[in-house]
Amino acid sequence: MSETQAPPLPDAAPAPAAHPKVGPPISFLLSGVISVVASLVLVLRADLTAHVLGYVLASILPFLLVGLFRHSDFERRISPYYVGRPIINRLIPVVLVLGMLAAIVHTWSIATELAK
Repeated sequence: MSETQAPPLPDAAPAPAAHPKVGPPISFLLSGVISVVASLVLVLRADLTAHVLGYVLASILPFLLVGLFRHSDFERRISPYYVGRPIINRLIPVVLVLGMLAAIVHTWSIATELAK
């Protein structure tokens, strides 16, 4: 009788459980970018309402959203599965500076409208 034997299985360690990667909360930062872009678009409008809305979009919302981003990002960094993105940290000052510049332009336009 000939016996057919299966080849021996290699000693394999059990596969580690798949852990989801945790990254920065992009949605907060993306919302800040969108608010600054919307504010820059409103600079082209000539009415007072557009400038007041643009001022709020440029001066309050980006700073609030960047603060929420930083808070949430610091909480996520605790995870051993956190994967950072260095470009994100370079984008934050750009968003804030553009927001300040847009707020300055809107403030100037509001003051000009009120002085008429």
